[in-house]
Amino acid sequence: MKPVLEQAAREMRAVLEETRALLDGLTDEQFAKAGAGGGWSVGQCLEHLTITAWTMNELIDQAIGEGRARGLRSSDDYRPHFVWRWFLKQIDAPPAGKKSRAIQTPDRFDPPPRDPADVVPDFFASHAAFLGKFEAANEVDLKRIKVVSPFARRLKYPLGLVFLIIPAHVRRHLAQARRAAGE
Repeated sequence: MKPVLEQAAREMRAVLEETRALLDGLTDEQFAKAGAGGGWSVGQCLEHLTITAWTMNELIDQAIGEGRARGLRSSDDYRPHFVWRWFLKQIDAPPAGKKSRAIQTPDRFDPPPRDPADVVPDFFASHAAFLGKFEAANEVDLKRIKVVSPFARRLKYPLGLVFLIIPAHVRRHLAQARRAAGE
């Protein structure tokens, strides 16, 4: 597997384990309690991540299919250039002791009220589905195939970047969920 995909898979597995550790022993009250200043609860963070993951999974499938149809195959690895590296830092969890900058979430990615019994399995299912995309992505050109951002339609991410964005985004909201849980 291409190194960037191996890296992203390791990162994704690590944040899923961190999520399991956060949820272990969490009460329903802690799960539903809003964060300080009206921030999202643990459940809302997970639901937002689930909505985002299902959306990105669909976009990844489309991009891989279109790339295959256009013959965009490559064994070359992907390395983000400096602008994309900066972008990743903006959506990742902040370093310890620092607060992340608030980013406005489009309404369609706001978490609706849901039963906590449904939120957790859906979160893990959506991210397991994401991990299932890596083999197909390994055969295509991660630099030339683009994915239109669901947050800003004018922005097109290289497919390889998308595989780095998702674990970074989970880390950001996992840090937010920890704060909401009182950790």
